[in-house]
Amino acid sequence: MEEDSGESGVVFYDVGQHDKLMSLCLQEASADVDLDNLSLIRKNINPVCIKENSFKVQTSSALNAVEKIIGNITFLQNSGLKTGIVLNRSKVSENSRHTNKEGEILGIGINSPIIIVKDQITGEINAQKTIMLARFDGDQIMAWYHLQEKDLAPELYAFKMVEDRVVMNMEIMKGKTLQHVLDKITLNSDQAIGLSICVLDGLLSAYECLRQKGYSHSDMHAGNVMITPKLNIKVFDFDAAKKFLQNSQKLKEDILEIIRMFCALYSGDNLTSRDIANQILEERSLETFSSKLRSQLTQAQRQELFKILMMLFDSVAFPEQENYGDTADVSNYVKKNMPGDEMKKQIAVLLFPEDFQFKEVADCGTGSKRMRTDFTSVWEDPSMEDYVLNVTDQKLNELQHFVLAC
Repeated sequence: MEEDSGESGVVFYDVGQHDKLMSLCLQEASADVDLDNLSLIRKNINPVCIKENSFKVQTSSALNAVEKIIGNITFLQNSGLKTGIVLNRSKVSENSRHTNKEGEILGIGINSPIIIVKDQITGEINAQKTIMLARFDGDQIMAWYHLQEKDLAPELYAFKMVEDRVVMNMEIMKGKTLQHVLDKITLNSDQAIGLSICVLDGLLSAYECLRQKGYSHSDMHAGNVMITPKLNIKVFDFDAAKKFLQNSQKLKEDILEIIRMFCALYSGDNLTSRDIANQILEERSLETFSSKLRSQLTQAQRQELFKILMMLFDSVAFPEQENYGDTADVSNYVKKNMPGDEMKKQIAVLLFPEDFQFKEVADCGTGSKRMRTDFTSVWEDPSMEDYVLNVTDQKLNELQHFVLAC
């Protein structure tokens, strides 16, 4: 155990300079490695055998294979390599076990449920995700880390290897998934368009943050986007995130999914699939687009939607184009069309009735008290303004960390 320096980010399971070598052993790849400089020289997909100062491929018999695995395990036992890190010690302690709050599941990922746990030392509640070691990829963590620095993803508190698994502890977010909003929330046209602009602004911020760092999310969809009471967004589920090569097809896939989410919020039509969205936009025809759009939008609204979609599509239209994937122009355009504060508050009232749809009523004993109203009657209430008054900066700041509403 390293001496506690008192700083956040203290490494108790190190994923530092030896991470490539550790991953190499655990995933049974083979490589020639300079053990003095710990630099990766060559990697092949074969079992590993540690012999003197280099890895040598030997596959002639079952006995050799057994010896190789023994060598791997022995190397890890003697190497002193550490296998995890705490990034926020106010939330997760270095030595504590986590107590599972039985029955409380935030969501089901590709690999395992995300559960609510309590740190026995800090007393803090957090979300815990576990994946099999064989499915672990450092790109997942790096993409996540870059987005959390910009407050565009849930905060990653810690991660570590435990036997044949990797356990991650993270912030429990307050919000509703974009999929929940699309499926369950009714907005009028102006509110839907206002929300779509807010969401697109956040999605492009997340996309650009990853692109500039050389990563793609690679699994952008409405179930992986959270809308907060401030109408900001956070992206999660980085299982498919990848470091990409120049002008990667992965960037176009992310943009097409952003197009589909934006179009779904703006018009109610998600264009069915990436392929269909691509086919429609390749024609570059407003008439074709309008004929296939299942929506009650006005012609002016269709023109504006088509303009933004084409700006997005043009950023990834041709792999050989200059500044491939760069969405700066459309991002600047979107920021100029953001809804005003009054509209944002109306949207917040409708998305989060549990937080904002109440009224102050007279009470003989205390003077006044809050009474929750039936949020389904909000459109019949002559005073939407009454609810909007509840959406204050103080209230929004109080609503920072809540349990995920899927």
